[in-house]
Amino acid sequence: MATPNRALAGAHAQVDQCAVCHARRTRLVEDAVAGAPPLFDQFVPDNLRPGLYHADGQQLDEVFEYGSYRQSRMYQAGVACTDCHDPHRGRLRADGNALCTACHNPAPDRGRFPGLQAQDYDAPAHHFHGGGGAGSQCVDCHMPSCNYMVVHPRRDHAIRVPRPDLSARTGAPDACTGCHADRGAEWAAAAIEHHHGKRTHPPHYGQHFAAARAGTPAPRRASPRWPATPPCPRSCVRARSSSSPSSTPVRCRPPPCATPTRRCARAPRPPSRCAPPKSASRSSPPCSPTPCARCASPRRARWPICPQRRSPPSCRAGSAPR
Repeated sequence: MATPNRALAGAHAQVDQCAVCHARRTRLVEDAVAGAPPLFDQFVPDNLRPGLYHADGQQLDEVFEYGSYRQSRMYQAGVACTDCHDPHRGRLRADGNALCTACHNPAPDRGRFPGLQAQDYDAPAHHFHGGGGAGSQCVDCHMPSCNYMVVHPRRDHAIRVPRPDLSARTGAPDACTGCHADRGAEWAAAAIEHHHGKRTHPPHYGQHFAAARAGTPAPRRASPRWPATPPCPRSCVRARSSSSPSSTPVRCRPPPCATPTRRCARAPRPPSRCAPPKSASRSSPPCSPTPCARCASPRRARWPICPQRRSPPSCRAGSAPR
């Protein structure tokens, strides 16, 4: 497979170039070129379907790295493959936690990654394990590995925060019980809350995927509360179907605004939707009736001279007064 020797447009373009080999995908063209044209013009990467990924997106089958890394916050932040990997030597740029603390440290460089938190992550206060022992390495918790072909351990490149509370609902594994096999997900979630305090997590797509795979209703998010609409002054009409004994109330249309320049106070609608009644458009603004300048016809006197008009309507040439 050919690889063009050219500068990449950005981090996402670099990830797509590496995905030509490091992704589980379907080939669309016979002669593929890494980096040009775009990845999706040559391959279709596999999505998070059962048998390949767990419900929360963790690797299950041999899916390589691309599909996992596309889920990570580091991909969204613009971290490229070569930030951690040296493509010429085929190894990491640093060993152990030094690779992660190059960016995640008490004095981070927010010029490229503004979302970095100033914190000492390589400390027992963060990972609450003995220094240098099992569980103290960043990858042990954030990139758990899975063996493929018996002898090839491959780390999950989603680089996610351990969520044993989510694993208890989705049935997916978690990094904590991967080491503490004699404990359950509830114990691991309580231990994290004890050390880091209670946290509120945003909704995760894994809950919806797990519900879809099991054929059960997904947890619904609370809908926002809108201001209550005052009751309609008219009686609502209930449409009753002949085939169904139940009646369904029909939403009443609020009465039109009395003043077209004011916001309708009955329903939260923009002013453009509040149409004034036809009678109001004729009577507002008030105009002073004046006869036509060319004839004093009473019929022509019905035309008002409005301040918004340029001039009064004139009679047709040659018309006689009536």
